[in-house]
Parts: sequence; structure tokens; C-alpha cells
Amino acid sequence: MNQFGQVMQNQQQDYELPEPPNDSISALEFVPPSSCWNAICAGSWDNTVRIWEVQSDRVVPKVMKSLEGIPLDIAWNDSGSKVYLGDSNGLVSEWDLESNQLRKVGAHARAARTCHRMGTGNYLATTSWDKTIRSLQFWDPRAAMELIRKELPDRSYAADVLNEVAVVACGDGSILVYTLLGGPVEQARMKSPGEGNSQVRSLALHRNCELTSWLIAKTNGMVFDQSLAQRTGSSPIRCHRHRQEGTGGGGMLDVYAVHDVKVNRVTQCIATVGSDGVFCFWDSQMRSTLLESKVHPQPITKCAISGDGQLFAYALGYDWSQGHEFFDSCKKSQIFLRPF
Repeated sequence: MNQFGQVMQNQQQDYELPEPPNDSISALEFVPPSSCWNAICAGSWDNTVRIWEVQSDRVVPKVMKSLEGIPLDIAWNDSGSKVYLGDSNGLVSEWDLESNQLRKVGAHARAARTCHRMGTGNYLATTSWDKTIRSLQFWDPRAAMELIRKELPDRSYAADVLNEVAVVACGDGSILVYTLLGGPVEQARMKSPGEGNSQVRSLALHRNCELTSWLIAKTNGMVFDQSLAQRTGSSPIRCHRHRQEGTGGGGMLDVYAVHDVKVNRVTQCIATVGSDGVFCFWDSQMRSTLLESKVHPQPITKCAISGDGQLFAYALGYDWSQGHEFFDSCKKSQIFLRPF
């Protein structure tokens, strides 16, 4: 385990990042393991993007940038010197950390919902609420240009990219699978598993028995595992659901949205966070719970796992699932780190 993880284990408590944003976290990503430093980047509904350096015994705020739109997704370059941003105005930007300057890479007609680096080559894949998936070339600093545009059947709710495969979940309940080799080329179009009235909140690609599959986190407190071979999805992980105490072993079932799902690329364990203020770690093969946290005082809106698989980050903030009347201005957003 890295030195920072050892420090947290010795303290027996999660480490709170200093100087958090003024509003809930909309995006959260660790720098890739190929980077020359260890850092974490967070985007917030207060229109800011912030970066902290994870040092051997502490986390230090490094830089902050204000945007005109809300950063809905972020992606690092391999060296950790640049961050790519998709915002609520549809702008796709490159943030050069050395110069602290923003450069426009591309734009959507509506909000840029997801932003991912492709596995090889200097390309960026983004999806949007304007019903398109776009692959943008950004390696040439003299001319950011759009390479390919693919039409989606509806707004993009979630997406992920892994090993030259991209999967997009759309607002009409469809799941689209693309190969990025010579593409993007659509491989399949299928229906999202689970109840029809539940919405996809997050999607994560992973390797399951040498088969590329994807996890779909939904508002009905379930995470489904789907693949090209198993289009209806396997038995779901029932998470972020709590049975109230009642007579005769009954009691109502409280169901909470699963806001984010992530896969530990080293151990293949799964992490989920929800509007119930709980994070859970799961065995990806047995579908059994490895760890369930205490109930935190606010929903957990985002999570991230470091590239070496040793650190887990989660963000607390109001998610408006209970409406304006339950909003408490005294509760501030928080970001915590803990060993995975």
C-alpha cells in the first residue's frame, strides 16, 4: 500500500480533503497511474474544477479554475499535465495545468454529459444531451477538430470507455455499444435491464471472465451487469435499499438512487455510492458485500478509485432527491479518501 494509505490506516479514519467546493460534486477522477504525480480532480455545481496533490502524508490543494458552465465530467491525459472538461453549456475544454489556461477543444449543442480519453491515440470521446457521441482530436494544439459524429437515439445519461470499447446509456432506455477501432462503429443496440421507470445514473466497463461487460447503476437501488452475450443482464446487485423495521418481519422498503459505480481495475472489486449516504464495496464474482459504510449525513454523489487500486474517494453533498424543502445550507460539500 502507498504511504498515504498507510497513514490513513494508522489514523483509523477517512481523510477529509481541505478547501472543498461550495456546492455538490459533479465529477471526481484520480490522475492515471502513468502520471508523474498523484492527484485527484473534482468538478462542482459551483462552476469550479479543483485539483489536490496526494502526498505521502497529506493532501494539498494545488489549483482551481472557474468555468462558465458546470463541469459534468472530467478526464486526465496520460502524463497528468492536462484535464479535459465537458460542461453544462456543451463546451469541451482542455485545461493545461502548467499554464493554468483553458482551450476550447469542441462544443455540443447542449450539455456535454460525459468525457473520456480513448485507450490509444490522442483522442477524446464525449457524449451529450444533444443526442450525439463525438470523437474529438486534440493532440495537435494548432487545430482542435471533430473527427466523427454519431447520432444517439436520445440524450446520453452515462458512458464509459475501456480497451477500445465505448458503451452509452441513453434516455430512451437503450444501451449502445461501439468499437473504437476504425470507428466509432456501432456493435450492438439493446435495452437497459431492470424496471422501465428507473433511470441510469452511472455506467462502468469492466472485464468479467475475459469478457467485456458493463455495470449499470440505476435509480431503483440496483446495479446490473450486462454484456453482448448476456443482453438482458445478470442477477442485479441490490444495493442502497433498506428495509424499515415492521411487525411480523415486514416493513416498507426504502429505495435510494445509486449515484455512481466504479470498478477497481487492479482487484476487480466494485464500489457503489448512493443517495442514502452509504458507500459499498462488492466482490465482482460472488456479488457479495465486502464493506458497507456507516450512513453519512448527506448523499454521496460521486466516487473514484486510484489507478493503483489502493485509494477510494467519495464526495458528500445534497443531490436534491428530496426536494428544496430538505436542503440545508449549513451542510457543506465534503470529499474523503480512504484505503480500498
